[in-house]
Amino acid sequence: MRSVDKCVLPAPDGGNIGVSSPANIHGRISKIINLNVIIQEKFTNKLLKIKLGNDTQLYTVFGGDVPINELQTNQEAWVWYKHCKSPANSIPDAAIIWIFSVDPNDVNPNWKLGPHENTGTYPFTIKDHT
Repeated sequence: MRSVDKCVLPAPDGGNIGVSSPANIHGRISKIINLNVIIQEKFTNKLLKIKLGNDTQLYTVFGGDVPINELQTNQEAWVWYKHCKSPANSIPDAAIIWIFSVDPNDVNPNWKLGPHENTGTYPFTIKDHT
């Protein structure tokens, strides 16, 4: 994961896309255990664990806020850590989670694109990094 000097979390409505820091994780939700979510990272297939907290915000990429209890396995997700970086020796806290859709069967038409190949309009201009 990459840490950044300036952490700018995305706005819920995508208003600051291109201004916000890149997502720390982009992948599919593999498992949800209490307040921990395991995400299979899109490009490396690594399983990465994040913590949900009372202040974790969850939205669809189209701007609608979503209750945390609507997280489901197989949803495509972008995750921004608190302060945009992972702590050295603990599970990172999720500040913001964007999901493509509350329906895990909805498929992002750009899912097969490689890193930094996303083109088009919001929400597909998000640049991933691994």
